[in-house]
Amino acid sequence: MPNTGDSITTRMVNAKYISNLRLMGTFKKEPLAAKDRSVDLDGLIAKEEIAIRDMEKLGVGVTKEAQSIFDALSET
Repeated sequence: MPNTGDSITTRMVNAKYISNLRLMGTFKKEPLAAKDRSVDLDGLIAKEEIAIRDMEKLGVGVTKEAQSIFDALSET
């Protein structure tokens, strides 16, 4: 991946939560173009997988104390 010194902020959002889109501006070049991509897609995919695993560990309808105990046990 070439390092041009330019940086952009990329945020991933679940599409089902998007209710409205508005064009705020345009890029001088396509930021996701394969030849000069400035986004580490492999890194984003890895972060997504970690977030999904973390979400799967959250209990539904449990107390904070119960969740803390589960979290402590799952780390051992």
